[in-house]
Amino acid sequence: MALWSQASGADEATHPSAAILAGYSYNNSCNGLGPELPDYCDPYGVGFGLRIGVTFPFQLYLRGVVVYHLGYSLLDGGVKAHTWYPGGEAGFDLPLGPVIVRPYIGVGAVVFRLTAAPPPGATSPNHSESWVDPAVWPGVSVLVPIGHFFAGLDGYGIAAGPSDAGESTIGAFAMAGARL
Repeated sequence: MALWSQASGADEATHPSAAILAGYSYNNSCNGLGPELPDYCDPYGVGFGLRIGVTFPFQLYLRGVVVYHLGYSLLDGGVKAHTWYPGGEAGFDLPLGPVIVRPYIGVGAVVFRLTAAPPPGATSPNHSESWVDPAVWPGVSVLVPIGHFFAGLDGYGIAAGPSDAGESTIGAFAMAGARL
């Protein structure tokens, strides 16, 4: 019997699901990118996302994910940095009593955007940069099935490169979703 079925009492069929995410990731990667940047500039911070996937009867879970982080902005609008990442994830469902533990690995890209306004009185335009780096993120989700719905927590670490921006981060998210 499939593990989702053991935890939720459902049948053994393949089930698609969708979940929304809200959480926080930390990284202080703006240091050293330019004299106009503050000592602290986290391009991640508060984030929101969407996952859509499918659970197979043999406990394999495949999903697509996109997460957007609000990042950092100075109150005067002088510096703004944010990050988002799309990708795919593969995991394996493991029952632990009434919960499902899902270790997974994700691959995709980190898109980093930085905008810096010129100093007061300067006539130059805003400085803006974007770059995309390949990324991999191992993580684990802990899910509590509630009928066809579920809630849970998710923790992960992103390793991205090779740019000098240092888009690597660690994060934690709460999630809620439903089997479709």
